[in-house]
Amino acid sequence: MVILLLAWAKARIIAARYLGLAQAPTYLRGFSLVLALFMAGLLGIYVATPPVTG
Repeated sequence: MVILLLAWAKARIIAARYLGLAQAPTYLRGFSLVLALFMAGLLGIYVATPPVTG
């Protein structure tokens, strides 16, 4: 979960600074929302998957 949070924060920084979305806060908010939903889906898959034993 910590790794997903760090990945979300890094993607948001990249979008804001390098893609110039800091000048368009509405688009940055939308990008952040879509990314958060995607990360929540990944977290849900991780939690729902049983551990693999070998």
